Amino acid sequence: MRTFCVALIAGAALVSVPAVAADEPTPAFDWTGCYGGVHAGGIWGQADDWTPVTQGGAFIGQSLGSHAVDGIAGGVQLGCDYAFAGHWVVGIQGSYSWADAEGSHPSTRETGVTYHS
Repeated sequence: MRTFCVALIAGAALVSVPAVAADEPTPAFDWTGCYGGVHAGGIWGQADDWTPVTQGGAFIGQSLGSHAVDGIAGGVQLGCDYAFAGHWVVGIQGSYSWADAEGSHPSTRETGVTYHS
């Protein structure tokens, strides 16, 4: 895993370095314009050891089980930027994201009780 992470970082560093020829001028970038995009992905996790902490409860400090949590996430983003001559850029961006992840399990100590997240 460590080798993979080092290779990933090295690859990203090589990709992010611009190539500039010695006899050619560096191109000027114009950041003026609008953009948009979408994103999507997955969510997974584990809700471990549901343990009551409310004082006076019947099962305080005891595990009432655990369950897997999984689902999907997605969203959109839009924005516009304007570049001034003095290398200043101003812009506006809007984004919306959502997630739908859930899981449940019956209590290990209570009859007819299901915990949900």
